[in-house]
Amino acid sequence: MIEPVTAEAAPPSIFQIRLNKLLLTSPRLARKDLRIERELNRKIDYRFMSPMEATLQFREIFQDVYRRKYSINIDSGEADQKTGVSKKLSRADLTSFWRARQFADSLGVTYEVFLEAAFQALIRRGWERLPHVNQLYGIKNHDAIVHAVKALWAEQIRCRFTFSLLSHYRLEVYRDLTAQIDHLNWVKEQLQAQHGSSLGIGRACYVHRVLPEDDARREFGQERLDRAKDEILFSGLIRDETSGGIGAAFLLRFAWGA
Repeated sequence: MIEPVTAEAAPPSIFQIRLNKLLLTSPRLARKDLRIERELNRKIDYRFMSPMEATLQFREIFQDVYRRKYSINIDSGEADQKTGVSKKLSRADLTSFWRARQFADSLGVTYEVFLEAAFQALIRRGWERLPHVNQLYGIKNHDAIVHAVKALWAEQIRCRFTFSLLSHYRLEVYRDLTAQIDHLNWVKEQLQAQHGSSLGIGRACYVHRVLPEDDARREFGQERLDRAKDEILFSGLIRDETSGGIGAAFLLRFAWGA
């Protein structure tokens, strides 16, 4: 018997992939923990991740911060063996990391900044033991952590030019997606706050390629743009290689509706 010829199934969209991941996660989480995802001000670095992917990254960063704090505050000799997490990600553990990650997302900061500030806030309050993850989002410590996180984030963006290293925001894959527009505006706002730093403009346009030349020219003028080019040449900075890989290819398929 001859099998009928059928069209090849279209690859799943980015939304379908995320939905499938969320559905697989759903039985392990309460509805309220899933429902608030759309309300979060997730930092630009994590916009292209599913909630589960973001939570697992948060968990990895938590372990790094925990080891560092253990080394500084408790015992440097044993720090490499300390992670602050169980080897098996139980339902209770997943819920705790999910809620702590949502707290960080609600503040719109990177997970590194959130965890560094949260740990330090509790240590300064006299904690002799390092906190468990579920202690990072409880009501008791909420205000102290919010204050510490906002202060550290403000200090970071005041002292350094901050942008995402994800290839999704590079000019070669820019397709006017909401997250890309938000990131571009974020880059411009920082450069304006720095009064159009020539080096900053040069890095954004010619090294990291997160700001189009035309945008820089409109914002800061041709003379400043020429000075930015000279700054990059003088500093010996070279163009970043696109990290590309799955991230950039995945974005292109999404952008073109493939």
